[in-house]
Amino acid sequence: MKFGNLLAIAVISLMMCASLSHAEMTINVSEVGGDVVASANGTVNTAGISPFGGGTINGGFTYGSGYNAFYDGVLMVSAPAANIDGYIINSPVVFSTGTSIFNATSNSGGTIGITLSSTSGQDRLKVPPNYVSNSPISATSTWAGTTITSLGLIPGTYVITWGSGDNADSLTLTIDASAAPSTYSVSGDVGGPAGATMRLRQAGDHTVFATVVTNGTGNYTFPGLSDGDYTIQPSIFGYEYTPGVAAVTISGADVTGIDFLAQLNQPGNRIYGTVTGPGAVGATLTLGTDPQTTTTTDSAGYYIFLDVPNGTYTLVPSLTGFTFTSDDPSIPATVNDYDRHMPNFTSAAGTSSPQTITGFTATPSSRVVGGSSTLSATASSGLTVTFGSDTPTVCTVAGSTVSYLLEGTCTVTADQAGDASFDPAPQVTLDIGVGLTDQVITNFVATPSTGVVNGSSTLSATGGASGNPVVFGSNTLAVCTVAGSTVTYVTAGTCTVTADQAGDASFNAAPTVTLDITVDKADQTITGLTANPATGVAGGTSALSATASSGLAVTFGSSTPAVCTVAGSTVTYVTAGTCTVTADQAGDADYNAALQVTIDITVAKADQTITGLAADPATGVVGGSSALSATASSGLTVSFGSSTPAVCTVTGATVSYLAAGTCTVIADQAGDAAYSAATQVTLDINTTELPPAIPNVPIPTLSLWGLVAMFLVMLGIGGMVVRRKTRS
Repeated sequence: MKFGNLLAIAVISLMMCASLSHAEMTINVSEVGGDVVASANGTVNTAGISPFGGGTINGGFTYGSGYNAFYDGVLMVSAPAANIDGYIINSPVVFSTGTSIFNATSNSGGTIGITLSSTSGQDRLKVPPNYVSNSPISATSTWAGTTITSLGLIPGTYVITWGSGDNADSLTLTIDASAAPSTYSVSGDVGGPAGATMRLRQAGDHTVFATVVTNGTGNYTFPGLSDGDYTIQPSIFGYEYTPGVAAVTISGADVTGIDFLAQLNQPGNRIYGTVTGPGAVGATLTLGTDPQTTTTTDSAGYYIFLDVPNGTYTLVPSLTGFTFTSDDPSIPATVNDYDRHMPNFTSAAGTSSPQTITGFTATPSSRVVGGSSTLSATASSGLTVTFGSDTPTVCTVAGSTVSYLLEGTCTVTADQAGDASFDPAPQVTLDIGVGLTDQVITNFVATPSTGVVNGSSTLSATGGASGNPVVFGSNTLAVCTVAGSTVTYVTAGTCTVTADQAGDASFNAAPTVTLDITVDKADQTITGLTANPATGVAGGTSALSATASSGLAVTFGSSTPAVCTVAGSTVTYVTAGTCTVTADQAGDADYNAALQVTIDITVAKADQTITGLAADPATGVVGGSSALSATASSGLTVSFGSSTPAVCTVTGATVSYLAAGTCTVIADQAGDAAYSAATQVTLDINTTELPPAIPNVPIPTLSLWGLVAMFLVMLGIGGMVVRRKTRS
């Protein structure tokens, strides 16, 4: 255990707070959820008032003049079955006209009460037995299912005072009949000895907000709490707890299960003893010089320091108006390995001078988490001022150096314990605003430092002292994206990547750092250029296909337009030869143009046929002729000839008949650069002789009957000709 956390506990007083700071006692009575709840918190100064009697009570209760005319009001806020001591006060306050005694249905915590009588000199302040002046008291009593009016309490705020001068004190009683805001409780179990003191503080405030003591089974409850953040700290002589402090958040519901486990302290050095004489009670014992720790004598004048590290220490008692002498000539005391040292002191009334502390400063004035400042202050006595921290979670003090741990308000204290000639100086505090430490990101780079579309780089950067990871992102999502530490380039342009580092309880978030990366167009290639079918014939076509690595469309062309032409993805073969097809991809905003790719296609001549060979007229007569016709599938001109020149001859497209018989006409197409020669086609034509010529005899003039006779003769001749042709 570090000496700065040295436990100094007065043995007898399990309910004492570790400091003697004074907080006025308040009792608040209000209606909560159909019940009346009285909550008491604070301290009382009994130094200026006289004790008077004691007794035992069975928890909280209240009654007024309607129950007993001797009293103007009685209110006890108490633990169940509590012992009490009384002190004489004098107050004219009347706060209750209750007609009965009303016993609380549940009670917890310590004990505080007031008994105000209509008879002068009979007013009493009730506190726990052997109460040490200015020790904290926290208690709660609840009257279930009733109202303030039913209890006969008179709403209002009543201030009850006693003592004078430095011993003046007061108790403020507030009775509020209006509906109180919803409150809740925090409860749990403390493993270990019963009677542990549980101290409740509001988060960020080291002032004890409420105190309760665990019952015989180790249970505790803090009732009547509003929503908010709190801490709970258990303590009992000779034990340590896990956890040492528990954080609790109340948000609209009771909180249960805030448990602790006690463990015996390991044996260690102890310095303890007794102070006797008129200044024995409440004397402050200051142990050591750097660092220091203090404790206060209890009602028997007893003090103890536990777990003192090996070393040599001074021990100075002090109490205003008293001087002290030691019966132990060995002070400064040296302790080693489980020593028990017992210096005792005798007090005597004496005259000492007051002193003050001034000039309390921290240098440097700029304070951040992880940094430190030097404290300085001057005591008017000339004695050495000692420093401490009231906010050990925010800052700690060692000697005259304050070290900053967390962001917040660091409250440092300056004390001078006094000596035989000087009273202890009033404590002086200094609030220091502690900020977070700045951090920066450096060495932000991308590897490689430039990019191409569809490529990537690895990002790296050196973060600040918080140790939190550096997180990367992209400010130009259209150009690049980031996943983890990898930036991927989407399109050409300027890619702006970012680097961020979060802060924590000690460090601010680092300012965002950006890095601009030039992203170039990507190269692309064309593959798979093919024609289907792979070879061609004149007049035919093939389908072209190819793929660009960019995924962009490939365009096709012909570098041999005399052999082939291209339209879209179709190549048309014009003539036989080698057809060279080209494939190109011009690129776009993200891709460079691809290198041109070519393919050579062998184009063969096309076959052709001759059809429709005919002669008009279809038969011939010697000396006559017919017109020949035929069509080549290539569209080329058909040429004609005769394979029977004795019967017929052909000139151009005309066949002339020379003799009777069969005239055989041939049709040919020799082909050209695109077409092969057509297969020859033939046509047989039947050729006959002409009939004998009729003599040229003058035709006599005939009568009508003569014309008829001539007509009949001609009909006969015609019939003979037809019959002859038929026979032949």
